[in-house]
Amino acid sequence: MNRPSGRRTRRRAELDRGPRPLGESLDDVVAGLAPPAPRGSGPRGATTEAAPSAAALGTVFSRWEELVGSSVARHTKPLRLGGGTLVVEVDQPAWATQLRVLAPGILARLAERTGESIERLDVVVGIRR
Repeated sequence: MNRPSGRRTRRRAELDRGPRPLGESLDDVVAGLAPPAPRGSGPRGATTEAAPSAAALGTVFSRWEELVGSSVARHTKPLRLGGGTLVVEVDQPAWATQLRVLAPGILARLAERTGESIERLDVVVGIRR
């Protein structure tokens, strides 16, 4: 049979490893989303930050209120996690100041819950709708 022109065929999978734990699969997806390493950051002496695990991402984004408390969660929202930095949006400048004060405790709680070191919390002021 002839294939219609312009139609792509699916590549055969390299090796079907059978069922995998969901976290392992999500770790692969998260690693694929990481931005490419900057030019010149090769294996010679360069250190690169690993992408956060799917479990860490899931914990931060799905349990944000539990991690920071309901009053803080009403005014904040995690935006990004990667490279050891968590970026959080706040709805008012006063909450930016408050979150910076709370950052050491939040980062310690995240490390405890995720098992990963998140070294920095960056805050951006946005408008929630």
